[in-house]
Amino acid sequence: MRLLHLPKTFWIVLVLVLAVLTFSFVIAGHTVDYNTEIKPIFNKKCITCHGGVKRQSGFSVLFRTDALAINKSGKPAIILGIPHIAK
Repeated sequence: MRLLHLPKTFWIVLVLVLAVLTFSFVIAGHTVDYNTEIKPIFNKKCITCHGGVKRQSGFSVLFRTDALAINKSGKPAIILGIPHIAK
């Protein structure tokens, strides 16, 4: 019965912690599908300069294998699992 008399802030923090833990477990189990989640973004934003015949900097996003391949710099532009912000 003493649990019911804990401060309101305790219950708010407890609910927030449980929500964050639940969300992190849901996200951790999600795998990204290139064709349905990534390729549409590339088609909208990148394909005009980096697709098919146009391969600026030797980089193409037309196919997954092209997007993950080594480009003119000798390095891959995309490394799976490592987010990168262009500078």
